[in-house]
Parts: sequence; structure tokens; C-alpha cells
Amino acid sequence: MHMAMTGPSDAVGSSAGSSAIRRLRRTLYVVGGAWAGFFVVALVSTLLDSVEPTSLMGRLTMWGHGGADYVIMICAINIVIGLALLRSASAPVEYRHAIDVCLAINAVHLATMVIAAVARHGELQHLAGDVGLGVVTTVALAAAWLPVRSSLTDRSLAPW
Repeated sequence: MHMAMTGPSDAVGSSAGSSAIRRLRRTLYVVGGAWAGFFVVALVSTLLDSVEPTSLMGRLTMWGHGGADYVIMICAINIVIGLALLRSASAPVEYRHAIDVCLAINAVHLATMVIAAVARHGELQHLAGDVGLGVVTTVALAAAWLPVRSSLTDRSLAPW
């Protein structure tokens, strides 16, 4: 079912569309806030040197040698992604490209982490740690966004 859009900031005409937009906005606030919050905590913890690579948290989130440099870089990128999702909640259709890019980046990142967890010795625990958390947030975001995205009938609003 395609819902007509009169402009980029128009919420979708039907009650089903309005419901989908409300659900999407809630999801963007929750996922964006959790995403940014998780990585802010990870960044601060890393900068304060408070997570030992051998601790449960370290084993679930630190890869390979557990160096802090890559954790800081990953946190910086993901804090911005979380903030972009939070900003997108105010007008999801207008910020549709940010949502699409977030989902694409995270899908590739998660696929890479799954391959690395399976292929590398001693990394399987990540499937229950950062990979599992990433899958939950990505699936939740995709489940809320993709129905709205597919309802965009105005070609000027098409995602690609």
C-alpha cells in the first residue's frame, strides 16, 4: 500500500501512515539515544582506562588485542550516528538519507563482525556482546523505517 506524500515534512495522510511515523519517531529516539549513550559511556570508560580487556565487558566488546585507539575511533563514529538518528526523529522523511546510510553502514559492519567472530580464534563471545546489541538495534530501526520508506510515492522523496 502506497501512501501519498504532499511534501517532505508531511507525516503521511492515512491513520496507518501516521501510526507508522509515530512508531518510527519513537524508535529513532530510543535507538539513537541508546546508540549515542552506549558509545559515550564506552568512550569515557576507555579514556579513563576503566575497562580491562579480560573483564566480562572487555571480552564482549574489545576485539583482538583490545587496544584503546580503535575503541576511541569506533566510539567517535557511532556517537555521531546516534546523534544523527536522534535528529532524524524530528522529521524522518526529511532525514531519510541519514537513516538509510545508518542502516547500510551498520549492516556491513555487523556482517564483518560476524565473519570476524567466526573466523578468528577466541572471538565468538562477540556474537553475544557487541554483535548481538548491534543486531537488536539495527533490526528495530529497520522494522520501523522500511515500511515508511516503502510508502514514499513521490519520486523526489525516493531514497535512491
